[in-house]
Amino acid sequence: MGIKRRLFCVVWLKLTVLLVVCRALAGFPVTADEPAVVVEDDDVVVVSDDEEVVIAEESIGRDWQAKAVKPHKVGGQLAYIRQSTDAFVDPDKPLELEPNYYFVLDDVPWTTSGNLRLDDAPASAGTIRLGRRARKLSFAAAFPYPENVARIEGDLHLQWLDMQVGALATRRVLAGLYVPRNASMAELAVLRARRDGDGWRVEKIAARRSIPAEEVRIEVPTGNLIDTYNPPDKLGGARVFLSKVIAVLSRYQGRYAVEFYGDSLRKSGDCRVLLTAEDNPLGRPVGIRFIELPIARQPDRVVPTTVLAVAYENSDGERTAIAVDYPLASTPIMVQMRQLVTRESKRGEKDGTEDRLTKMLGEDFVDELARRLVNAKY
Repeated sequence: MGIKRRLFCVVWLKLTVLLVVCRALAGFPVTADEPAVVVEDDDVVVVSDDEEVVIAEESIGRDWQAKAVKPHKVGGQLAYIRQSTDAFVDPDKPLELEPNYYFVLDDVPWTTSGNLRLDDAPASAGTIRLGRRARKLSFAAAFPYPENVARIEGDLHLQWLDMQVGALATRRVLAGLYVPRNASMAELAVLRARRDGDGWRVEKIAARRSIPAEEVRIEVPTGNLIDTYNPPDKLGGARVFLSKVIAVLSRYQGRYAVEFYGDSLRKSGDCRVLLTAEDNPLGRPVGIRFIELPIARQPDRVVPTTVLAVAYENSDGERTAIAVDYPLASTPIMVQMRQLVTRESKRGEKDGTEDRLTKMLGEDFVDELARRLVNAKY
């Protein structure tokens, strides 16, 4: 066996042990069927059968140490091979997470902006009014709904928090971020609405949060300051292990960041992912979107995975886009499952809970949890 091959075997063995420890700490089973990806300083060595492909990577700048991941051929198609087995530098700290890597996108994944853009239902925008019960709340006075959301100019960012469309979708949930021009605090809210003629009537403010206005007073097109993610039905049983997520573009201590909230807006679920510094050559962010990217799972298998894309614009008006993994916080059912596994482990018992979890969620989903789960609860 050559020196190069022996070196790879040693590094691969260390990586395997590290992955086992990470998954054990996360409370999830370890699978043996893993792609052989080895991180060596600024390079990634991807081994497929007897071939080795070295991908030289670089970071965006000194202010951000995340490594660039560009698409490469995997199993006959372009896909992204992650730089690390952990998405973040400190996955156990809810706030100020530093990405270990970021995805370089060939194109900005959107060209238009606007509120309530997540579906094409004819009456999805229409008019939005506060119902009688909602008007009684003090929050209503600070959340000035216009007669038509199309007339909003930057202060109010609205996005659906569910994906229901069609004639039967008479009740919907949306997230709203209001950033006053001359106030110290902004307001983030989850609103429950009922169809009302050609528009919607807000009947209940289900949750609300105050945010320092300076952190979210960023000049972006209408609707681009926030985006939402609702776990799709295609996840099957794994869907109950994910919460609806609201992402908000922000500015934090001289850097841009994205704040992630559960739909209950509880502080226990707050997660912040730090991005580039405000003076980075990429320019300033002008919008965020949850998108799917093809991610390599094995040397010949690719799986679509949800990430958060960020569009930048420089001083010349040129736009580029990157994407990062977003953090997964524990839902109540996930907390209960992890407590059950922990109790069994302490008693030295095992009744197949971990095996059932893998069968129910699938190895791909368990891998995402082990990689991106943070110490926060939605």
